[in-house]
Amino acid sequence: MQKIVHAAAFIAILCGAGAAQAQENGYIGLAFGPSKGSVTNADGERISQKNDVVAFKGYAGYALNPHFAIEGGYAGTTGKLRFDGARFGAADDPRADMSAYYVALRGKVAVGASVDLFAKLGVARNRFELTGAGERDFDVTATKPMVGVGAAWRVTDRVALTAELEHYGRVREGSRRFVQNRAQIGVQFGF
Repeated sequence: MQKIVHAAAFIAILCGAGAAQAQENGYIGLAFGPSKGSVTNADGERISQKNDVVAFKGYAGYALNPHFAIEGGYAGTTGKLRFDGARFGAADDPRADMSAYYVALRGKVAVGASVDLFAKLGVARNRFELTGAGERDFDVTATKPMVGVGAAWRVTDRVALTAELEHYGRVREGSRRFVQNRAQIGVQFGF
């Protein structure tokens, strides 16, 4: 089974390399960072997560010209955020899952021979689900404005290391509020 997975990955890389030569304005990337969250219990007390979860983002884009690109991606976490059940009056620890799909216009400006600054403006489809908190459980999805800023250090003509801050919008449901902000570092491949 492991050989099949490796063979499939190798074929995907070869197909990606062929597509990369056919299209010179595209890019893909992957970014990682810490995932922090908090939830308000029935007493109005803000409770922070008690486990470490990694946030990630995968994205692809197409450069319209040297300064503007259209980008779309998915942001998620490697696991569910866990909160102290005793502070919710629950027997088990409540768990939360968050994700977002986005599409944005990305503008960039070169500030040196190998550094670009960029900004994004678009829309994100956020999802936040809390389970195991009793009457505080909820599952909310909403489309909100999305903004981001960052810097890219071009290691080669086709590879860049990135650092970015993104805000995927604020979702409210009654007195509940969910905000998805991310600070991430990553790598971007142009083709």
